Amino acid sequence: MITGLLQILANRYVAGGMGSVEVLRLLDRVPLFADLPRNTLRGLVAIAEQRTYPARTVVVRQGTLSGIFFIIRKGTAAVVRREADTNGAPTTIRSIARLGPQEFFGELELLRNAPPVASVVALTSLTVLALPHAAIQALIRSNGGVSRRLERIGSGRLKALEGAERSV
Repeated sequence: MITGLLQILANRYVAGGMGSVEVLRLLDRVPLFADLPRNTLRGLVAIAEQRTYPARTVVVRQGTLSGIFFIIRKGTAAVVRREADTNGAPTTIRSIARLGPQEFFGELELLRNAPPVASVVALTSLTVLALPHAAIQALIRSNGGVSRRLERIGSGRLKALEGAERSV
């Protein structure tokens, strides 16, 4: 059933320049997808879109919906948060985390169904796989393990954001 849903979402996306086997291997190495059946991973491969961003490019902008779940293939990204000071001081930008290959972002927007609470900026040339939130939502509905892992990771990242807020 899940494979069928993913096939419906497949709008002839091909992970530009990456072979299906290479995309499958990358997905296989992402702990979130560790126990997914091969057919489900193949469904994700069918809709994955490769995107490349130059260093210092904003990939996800705080407060702006993207509708995309990103998996880093190559490069490094920073999760940063813009915070306005209530005392009239200039806005500050706080570094929250650094992400590298096989890590992902876009899950908080997906889980909260709300605009991102932080931005993600390419620190180096960044190559990612982009998956529509609808595909990940289909996985969550059909696979309790993915749902639990995603919620656990999302909760940890929200706590990190809250901790950064308190340290202001």
